[in-house]
Amino acid sequence: MVAHLTPLSPFHRHDGCAGLRITWLASTLLALVLLFLWGCAPISPAPVQSLTDGRSGRIRFATRTMRYDTFLQGGASSPEAMISGGLRLPKGNGRGPAVVLVHGSSGVSTSQRRWASGLSKAGYVTFLLDSFTGRSIRETATNQRRLSSASMIYDAYRALDLLVTHPRVDPKRVALMGFSKGGIVALYAALDRFHALNGTPGLRYAAHLPFYPGCSIEFRDLGKISSVPIRIFHGELDDWTPAKPCLDLVKVWRERGVDIDMTVYPDAHHGFDVFTLPATRYRANVQNFECTIVENADHVLINRDTGEPLKFTDACVLQGATIGYHPEAARQANLDVRAALVTFLGPL
Repeated sequence: MVAHLTPLSPFHRHDGCAGLRITWLASTLLALVLLFLWGCAPISPAPVQSLTDGRSGRIRFATRTMRYDTFLQGGASSPEAMISGGLRLPKGNGRGPAVVLVHGSSGVSTSQRRWASGLSKAGYVTFLLDSFTGRSIRETATNQRRLSSASMIYDAYRALDLLVTHPRVDPKRVALMGFSKGGIVALYAALDRFHALNGTPGLRYAAHLPFYPGCSIEFRDLGKISSVPIRIFHGELDDWTPAKPCLDLVKVWRERGVDIDMTVYPDAHHGFDVFTLPATRYRANVQNFECTIVENADHVLINRDTGEPLKFTDACVLQGATIGYHPEAARQANLDVRAALVTFLGPL
C-alpha cells in the first residue's frame, strides 16, 4: 500500500548501496571487489542469531511466512523464511533507544531510508526491515495475496528479538514504526493477544507508531486489547486506507482503556511523507479494500457483507488509489514522531 517501489528483476540484485546494481551472472569475487570499492557491506551470507558483536549494516535473520488463520493460532510451525534489515547506529557508545521501521506494499523506499537515516542521526538505533526481498517478492500493492500482513507482524516480533541483543540497544526502549501495510503491522502488533501468540514473553515494543494504516479488521478475543501506547499518523484525504475507520477504532479502543491517539493531517493523501512523490498521483492498478473484515470462530477472515471468507473478487475489493507528498504534513509528522519517541522512549 505504500507509494514507492524498489526495483528488482530476476537478473539483478539491488543491495541498497547508492546506485550499485550487480548482475547475478557476475562472479562472487567481482561482486566483493565492487562492494569494497563502493564502501558498502554485502548482506551477511548466513542468518544472524545474535548482535552481541555490535555489528551494523545489512542483517539477515530467520522468520516465518504464514496466512492469518495460522498466525491467529500461533504461527511457530509455519514455513521458515530469511529476510533482512538495514541496521544503523548513531554516534556515541552505550545503550540507547531504537526504532524498527516497516515498509509497505511497494517494498523499502527512499523515503523510509530517509526516516531511518534521520532518526539515526538524531541518536536512535534504527533497523529498517525488508520483508520482501528474501521472499522473492517485488511488491504486493497490485496483489496482496503475495504476503499477508500477519507474516510481517511476525517479522517485526523476530526483529525485536534480534535487535535487543545488540550492545547499543536498551531492550525497554524500542519503538515500532510502519507505513501503510507496514502501518497495519505497527498497529496490530500492539495487540496483547497477538503478542501472546507470536511474540516473546516479557519483551514488548515500548511504543507503536503506524502511518496511514488500514484499520478495518475486527479481531476476536482481544481482552483489554493492548497494554502499550499507540500513536497513529494519517492523512485527511487518504482514499487508499481512509482515516475514518482508524478514528472509529481509536474511539473504541480508547474507551476500553488503550493509550491510543491519532493525528490527522489536513489535505494530506496516502504517502504524504514520501518526498519523492508529486503532490498527487493516481495509481490505477493497486488493490483498494473497502471491506469490513472480521475474524470468525475458526480464525478465518470473513467479509462481513457476504459472511464468507474474503475473496479478492468481492465487490468491496476495488482498484485504484491516490498518493501524494504534502510537505507541511511531512514536516509536522516528523516533529510529532520525535515528540512521541521522547515521550515513550525517554530523552536521548
